[in-house]
Parts: sequence; C-alpha cells; structure tokens
Amino acid sequence: MLIAAFTQAAPNPKVTGGGVTRNYNSVSPYGTAMLLNYSGFNGQATGAGVVVPFPPFAGSATVYPAKGNMQFKVVEEADPSNTVADLHGKVVCIANLGPSAAVDGDDPNDAEVADPAGDVWEIRFQITKAKGVVLPPVAIYGSVFVQDGGSADFADESFSAATILNPSCAVNPFFGLEPHLAGNITVH
Repeated sequence: MLIAAFTQAAPNPKVTGGGVTRNYNSVSPYGTAMLLNYSGFNGQATGAGVVVPFPPFAGSATVYPAKGNMQFKVVEEADPSNTVADLHGKVVCIANLGPSAAVDGDDPNDAEVADPAGDVWEIRFQITKAKGVVLPPVAIYGSVFVQDGGSADFADESFSAATILNPSCAVNPFFGLEPHLAGNITVH
C-alpha cells in the first residue's frame, strides 16, 4: 500500500484522531457485554524509530519515542450514563506494528473487517488521571491500537495486567481491531 509505505518512511510520524469504537472484547461490570470507547489522541514521534522484535507475533515493529495526549472513556452502549472508565494520559511512544494480517489478535468475538495489508499503529500512554479512581504511586500504562483505513478505520485498547507497568511499545500480547463507528484516525 503506497500510503502505508509513505507513513513508514516519515521522519517523525504522527498518529492523530478520535471518535467512537464499538468494544466487542471487553465486558461491562454493569452486566451488558457491549461497550463503546470514546477517544481523542495525538501522538507525535520525537526521535528516530528503532526496529525491535515484536514477541507476541512473528516479525518486528518500529518504535518511536513520542509526545502527545490521550483521552479515553468507556461507557455501556445500552446506557451511556454508565461510565466504565474515564482516563487521561500522556503519550510515551508510538509504534508501527506492521500489517494487520500479521499482528491482529483475531479475537473470535470481534467483528473486524480490517484491511489485512494496512499497518496497525500503537499509541502507548501513561495514565495521569482516572476519574473516580486513585492512581497507584507507580506509573501505569495503557495502549490504543489503530488502523488508518481511509473511510473505514479500526481501533482497540489494552490495559493488560501483564504490561500495565511497562512504558514500552510493542509488548502487548493480544488485541483485536474493532470498527471505528464515528470520527477519524490519521497516520501522517
């Protein structure tokens, strides 16, 4: 894909966007299975990318130190007044994980129709504020994974207990891209 090749070669790539993603692979503590993720983010590389092994899947990833911000809120689809999570954070790195066919976790519960040739990008952020929750005295991290599909974007999130203390990109063991219902994701 020409666009993917161009974004890989950009000296300081940026991943920006936001909107609404249907969350098929998480369960609401309020009893319904369907959640909606609302996000707004900007992650901009601040240095050169480094190619690293991507152990959860075959292949490698290009990881960039980055700056930026993340806002992330999860609500029940059936009753959006039930907020499951409301987080703010600062971006610490972004990573091009490669084509989705090589890295997507292929969760059988999600309804993905992601572009298998399109690159997946990770935006890793330190959680600096969590509404209604006292943060621990140590830094904790989450990731949002995105695919810029032009008119059909995809996203997923991970707050894996196995990686929540790790600030590095390209360490999450699993994710499954899900349809981005509204908004826009752009890799440039």
